[in-house]
Amino acid sequence: MNFKFEQSKLIVLLAKLSDVEFKELGLWLESPLLNRSSRARLLYGVLDRKFRKRNKPPTFQKLLVYLNIISKETKRKEISPRALQNYRKLASELTLQVEDFLVWKQTQKNKKSSNQLLMDNLLDKKLYSLLPPLLKKTKKQQSTDPIRDINYCINKYKLAETEFYMDVLLRHRRTSESMKNVVDSLRVSCLSQLLRYYCALSNFKNLLVSTDDFPFMEIVKNYVSSSSDLEHFTVNIYYKLLLLLENGKPADYYNFKELLFRSLSAFDVNELRQFFAFMTNYCKQMVSLGHEQFLEERFAIYETGLEIGCWTAGIYFSQHQFVEIVRTGLLLEKRDWVFDFIEDNQCFISPAFQQDIVNFSLSLLLFYDKNYDRAQFHLSQISKTEDFLYHLDWKVLLMKIYYEYDLSVTEDYNYHPIHYDLEAFRVYTSPGSGKKMAEPTREMYSNFALLFKQILKQKGKLIKKETLQKGIVSILQTKLINLKPITERNWLGEKILELE
Repeated sequence: MNFKFEQSKLIVLLAKLSDVEFKELGLWLESPLLNRSSRARLLYGVLDRKFRKRNKPPTFQKLLVYLNIISKETKRKEISPRALQNYRKLASELTLQVEDFLVWKQTQKNKKSSNQLLMDNLLDKKLYSLLPPLLKKTKKQQSTDPIRDINYCINKYKLAETEFYMDVLLRHRRTSESMKNVVDSLRVSCLSQLLRYYCALSNFKNLLVSTDDFPFMEIVKNYVSSSSDLEHFTVNIYYKLLLLLENGKPADYYNFKELLFRSLSAFDVNELRQFFAFMTNYCKQMVSLGHEQFLEERFAIYETGLEIGCWTAGIYFSQHQFVEIVRTGLLLEKRDWVFDFIEDNQCFISPAFQQDIVNFSLSLLLFYDKNYDRAQFHLSQISKTEDFLYHLDWKVLLMKIYYEYDLSVTEDYNYHPIHYDLEAFRVYTSPGSGKKMAEPTREMYSNFALLFKQILKQKGKLIKKETLQKGIVSILQTKLINLKPITERNWLGEKILELE
């Protein structure tokens, strides 16, 4: 039997319910209006009575016994296909009820959406006289809500649309005014949504090569830049973010940051996570160009995200962001802070990647501690590096470990694996490699390979006790200053100075 009970949809859903939600589900199932399946109530009762109250995960065999699908004497390997099919039908009925219950819970959380559904229903039933008080109440809820995100714009449009329908149906003379409100709110809603996804597109293009063309994007940007719609808060903030991602000027960054940090309460944590991710990507790019002040900026954004809990709101901790937080903290010499961060947050990484990400983070930390042997050990425990950015960072760290540790103990410098790894890395990041990384990203790592190869050549001369070229340190320092963008700028600078 290949059926994995613990990973089944029903058990996964139930495991995510809080104790209060699980009890509410029981009340939901007892309602004959909401649930007419006595079989679903039976399965819920068994799971609640026999397992949940004992805080003990159910075993599939015992569950089938309690449900009278198999006898006590039946062993797991003896469970018949028919018995399994009977359970699946039963589980399917309860699963559908759990899904309906979760939808209902979500509806209860959002009163404005519930009111909108009710107003739509009242319109269908021609109960026009009941609509104005409810519409007025919902508009008040909308105006007093501090959130000013995309959903706010969409809800405002829907309310304006409902008001327009009412004016048409009741033949009010103000129909032209309400029609104007519908068109205006629809325009703001559409612009906000377009700008939001154009921001995501621009951020994507900064990381990966894209051949897709979006001609309407220029039309929208040109229109917004000179229109009064720019005075609308939501349109303005997404437009400022798009300018930051497209132009990349420090002034654009600080303009966006000032507007956002004055209005953090205007967005939920999920939207803030997107904003912060875009900002940290920009800061990383600026550091690679030699603007070291953006390292502190990046760390401050990470800290703010941790304080408000946006990095793990409704999702696993991003593997990329987790590693970048570790790296940024170490670059700022916040070693103990980084250690605590790894300890406190590793449980929020997806189980599929948790061990690899923790090993990579520990390897970075141990490298900072100059414990190169242990750093290399943790790096060797990583099994998945398919993502090209993750793979590049993994290779860079390995070569740094080789340089700091292995080169000093090698018997034959000329045959050290660092040479083969560096050459493979150089080819991997060359323009003709076929990798779909964006040009700034490719250059950042390609320039590292170029300069590191020259540093390594000089290091080899020192190991062989040969004389270095006169003024080579100054030459390499000048190259480091001129190579932009480049990753590991600080470390490369340290290695150049060590050649003196």
